[in-house]
Amino acid sequence: VAAAARRHAGLRSLNGVAFAKIEAGTRIDLRARRIGDVGALALGRELERSRRVIDELDLRQCALSPVGVAAVLHGLGRRGAADRGAANPRTLDLGQNELGELGTAALARYLKADGRLEELRLSGADLPRSTTRAMVDLGLAFEAHAALAVLDLSRTDVPARVAAALRRTIEKRPAVPLPKEAKFAFLGAIRRRAFLIDEDSLRAIFGFARRKRVLRLGQDRQPLADVFNVRSPAARALVDRMESGELLTEDDEAIAEINDWLQRFEPRDQDMVRRAYWTIQTRRQQEQDADDGLEAFVNEGPPPDSSDSDSSDTDSDEAMGVDAEGEVVDDSESGDGEDAMATE
Repeated sequence: VAAAARRHAGLRSLNGVAFAKIEAGTRIDLRARRIGDVGALALGRELERSRRVIDELDLRQCALSPVGVAAVLHGLGRRGAADRGAANPRTLDLGQNELGELGTAALARYLKADGRLEELRLSGADLPRSTTRAMVDLGLAFEAHAALAVLDLSRTDVPARVAAALRRTIEKRPAVPLPKEAKFAFLGAIRRRAFLIDEDSLRAIFGFARRKRVLRLGQDRQPLADVFNVRSPAARALVDRMESGELLTEDDEAIAEINDWLQRFEPRDQDMVRRAYWTIQTRRQQEQDADDGLEAFVNEGPPPDSSDSDSSDTDSDEAMGVDAEGEVVDDSESGDGEDAMATE
């Protein structure tokens, strides 16, 4: 992808997007344009060269892979380093794109260096399946980024450990601090009008004006790599691939690849990967049995009643009777009892 971008260094238009015109406004809306990684690299270069203030960058459903996401964030980071973040967007939407480990790590680095972003939307994005290093860094970046008021992870499966850490961050810091420029503007207006306000009143006003932080989470997930506490990143990635279905555990080539990876891991991780493998196999066998049972029910109907149970019920009905008083009488035993007593 990088080689293709170098060959198209003069690229200015792709899939209806004129990158040379991105300075026309403070909002860049490229949602559903599917510019791909080559377009993302071109966009990253344009963002790096541009110095115009951008309030919102919308890249939802742009068919970005982790490489494309990292390219855009690299461009934003370079312009932020030059202008200390003054020109970077306040709202960034990367929803419905594949971030993966590379893109998530790039996003965490960008959040740690940026001080202007207020809303980060990742709805429907493809994040790492388990609690990888990049996911941990993303949680730490959210905690350290005091100005980030909205983190949208709806329709995104988030590892339970990361989700718990994000919730704790919201509990510790439920609101973002008021920007300094807003405080200075307010104090300047008070001075111009010659108002006298004591320090406690000012603190109350600034506290009331603080914006509450919002965290939107999708479904918490308990990935097997976390359940079995797989340590090495390579072993964790292998378990994630098996659990997601990317690496089919029934395929001979996939099994050979798994065995090849197992030889590179420490004994403990080898054992954990084997446990995860058999857990996945058991789950899929249960799902297959359930599907087969449902298919049989649809095609053949419910199973017929057992003949043994019918005959036993009939025999029981014949042996048991009800007298005029409504009491249960066992005809089979009463006759034998009278004969026995007569003989005796």
